Amino acid sequence: MITQQTIKDFGTVSVKDFALAIGKPISTIYSWKRNGDIPKECFMQIGRCIFVRVEAMQKFMNGQDL
Repeated sequence: MITQQTIKDFGTVSVKDFALAIGKPISTIYSWKRNGDIPKECFMQIGRCIFVRVEAMQKFMNGQDL
């Protein structure tokens, strides 16, 4: 679950929470990532877990340079 504390502490959210927030299936987010539709800088991977970098994703979605 997205909490303000999680975002504040780490600046990341899970792919699942991001998908829920924008109303898309998780598989769509992974497809966009795999196809390069979302820049790799918008993600962070730790082991096998992938997270969305909130600030980078906001910049990308607003058309700003990363």
